[in-house]
Amino acid sequence: MAAPVRTAAQPQVALVPQTRKARRWSTGHIVMIVAGLLGAVLTLLALRATDARVDVSVASTNLSAGTRVSAASFTTKKVRLDPTLRASFLNPADVSDAAGSLVLTPIDTGAPIPKSALAKPATRDGRRSLSLPIAPERAVGGKLHNGDRVDVYTTGTKGGLVTTNVEVLDVLRASSGPLSAKDSLTVVLAVDSEQAAKLAPIVGATDVSLVQATGATPKTPPPSAPAVPAAPIEGTPGG
Repeated sequence: MAAPVRTAAQPQVALVPQTRKARRWSTGHIVMIVAGLLGAVLTLLALRATDARVDVSVASTNLSAGTRVSAASFTTKKVRLDPTLRASFLNPADVSDAAGSLVLTPIDTGAPIPKSALAKPATRDGRRSLSLPIAPERAVGGKLHNGDRVDVYTTGTKGGLVTTNVEVLDVLRASSGPLSAKDSLTVVLAVDSEQAAKLAPIVGATDVSLVQATGATPKTPPPSAPAVPAAPIEGTPGG
């Protein structure tokens, strides 16, 4: 039998079982992801740094001049405010101390409240303090001062004297400049319970006038001397 003829060596192919190729993160991928995260964080920090909004106290309702405020008069709101002005406006930490203050200028609902728009009234001797907003021309031209005494009148059709000899505790002006016809004052008066009951109904009325008084008790005129009968003239009947 003839021996098998060997030909050129046939290449042998090894069969390798197919497997899923493992994913590998290259250094470039990792650097790109870290750079993206870092950029997002830096952007967020930059946005926060440029946001000048802060918590301030704003009026929860319209506050007219002469109003005595309480904690309920304020609410908190975030507003964009220049950092140099923040200290001049009321913030939530100031509310408890501001309660009981008087409003000097009208403040609209939702408006930030300048600290200069509020003032503390002074009271003493157990009397009450009552604030009376009034035009300067009806308050001695705005020239009243602490310690002055005033008589209070109404000038309407049924007007007349309301009360007398009321002490002025303070005169609050909206600004430190000269008064104009459009300005208003808030005159804080020291009143007892009887005077308060008379004055409270006319607070805010436009026909109120203050007359400066000395505070002195009116003097009683001396009694008239009794009339002396005239001496009869001689030569007249009955002489």
